[in-house]
Amino acid sequence: MLNQLYRLAVPIIQRKKEKWKASPPSDIYPIMELHDTFIEDLYQRLERLEMGELNVVCIGLQYKGLVNLKLKLDKEAWQRPNGIDQNRMACFAHDLLFYLMVNSLLEQATYLFGAYLRNEEQASQSSLYHRIKQNNHKVLNTYLNHLSSTTWLENILQRDEPNYFKEWYKLQKTLKHKTIPSALLGLLHDKTAQLDVLPVSIEEETKQLIQVERINHLMERFIQNQQWTALRELIHFCLVDCQVKRFMIDDFLQLQHVYRTDQLIEEDRKFWEEGLNTMMKTHQDYPPAYHLYQQIIQACQQQQPGKKTDCRQLCHYTIDWVGHPFTLLRLLHPILTKGQLLIDGSPDLSRLSAFLSSLLRIKKVRSEGYLTSSTLLTYMKKMNSGDIE
Repeated sequence: MLNQLYRLAVPIIQRKKEKWKASPPSDIYPIMELHDTFIEDLYQRLERLEMGELNVVCIGLQYKGLVNLKLKLDKEAWQRPNGIDQNRMACFAHDLLFYLMVNSLLEQATYLFGAYLRNEEQASQSSLYHRIKQNNHKVLNTYLNHLSSTTWLENILQRDEPNYFKEWYKLQKTLKHKTIPSALLGLLHDKTAQLDVLPVSIEEETKQLIQVERINHLMERFIQNQQWTALRELIHFCLVDCQVKRFMIDDFLQLQHVYRTDQLIEEDRKFWEEGLNTMMKTHQDYPPAYHLYQQIIQACQQQQPGKKTDCRQLCHYTIDWVGHPFTLLRLLHPILTKGQLLIDGSPDLSRLSAFLSSLLRIKKVRSEGYLTSSTLLTYMKKMNSGDIE
């Protein structure tokens, strides 16, 4: 069965990739008959499995192959093409019906063999759900009006949207809420980018759903009360296991300055220290946000009553250089070489590059993110040697 499905799917995947612009094929698959034949094949396999004639491992591999076929057909959402003639539109409807048949076979296979599959093997509800744009419903209604014995087709089309999709769409909508501070958006985008992968198995879906639901809950709390306690909990949750690229200590200090009250200064330090300790217990190595946590804790310690505060921590503005890095360095190079700009009385380039990278964020030219102090130091040395004019 699986071999035949893949053979039939190859030209359909190609036509879908080309948006059905090529001439329609002459061969038409008897999809309704194929569906009934393949369903019967699944029941026969279940019977052979119960009688010991088939191995569970073999069933698991064939099930995985069916899941992978569905994902290949899912690569892009099915959308009714515009600007094609009636014959090509009929071809689209035929291919879409084949896709829905594969969807139905996967659902039936999950129902029949689910008890024999581990959670990491069984397809998630997100994988089982069809990926059809809403404007295809007219085509689907045509199917229901003209095809007989279409119970399986109705079941596929009338399934409720999985909770994961509902929570994910809710998150995307909340990210556009006008009360979300701009300094927080970088962190939220980093976190959601990490979760923006369709969970294939039930195990993956459960883990990702918990995270998306938690972010939605924390964002709702913050939007409602605009309090620092809700915001810092959201920041902490997003930082755990997140490769942070667009959220820096200056962003944190800006948010802290706007939303935190003086009564929370001491409690704030304890919150972040406990957060780091908890995070370290769940990681064998240093977590991705370890160094940012150290900066946060150090900043909170400096803010304690009686502590001397670093002058940079008093400034809650983010300074960005969005021009070419070489333009900035050409402005600074003459005063650096003449010894007119010193850090702690020294013209040392490594200190100067570290100071510059802490004072302002210098945008990279060809990629996302900002230059590090080591990159700035390299550029300064090349400018001294004449490699950069």
